Amino acid sequence: MSSNLTAVPPRQRQFLAVLIAPVGALLLIAGALLGWRAASLAGHLVGVAIGLIALVLLGVSQGLSRSARRDRYEARLDAAALEVGGSCGSDCGQCTQSCAISSLPRS
Repeated sequence: MSSNLTAVPPRQRQFLAVLIAPVGALLLIAGALLGWRAASLAGHLVGVAIGLIALVLLGVSQGLSRSARRDRYEARLDAAALEVGGSCGSDCGQCTQSCAISSLPRS
């Protein structure tokens, strides 16, 4: 699965997620307090709007973090596959099941 998000390195995505999460949490708290403690309907609506913006920010943060984590796992899996299937050559299309099985360590 290829996306434009993979153009950004996982470390930068994780860093951005760590920056966005506290801002979203603070906005969520502020929106909840404003929505609960406001004296007018307009204050309640502003509080709800701030809360919704905070939820969007928290969702983006969670998505960036999950994407970075999946890319790191995928890179680790690719490295393990190259280590195990290294005897088959660099082209995975040429690698057969018997070649991959024969390259596994025997216990």
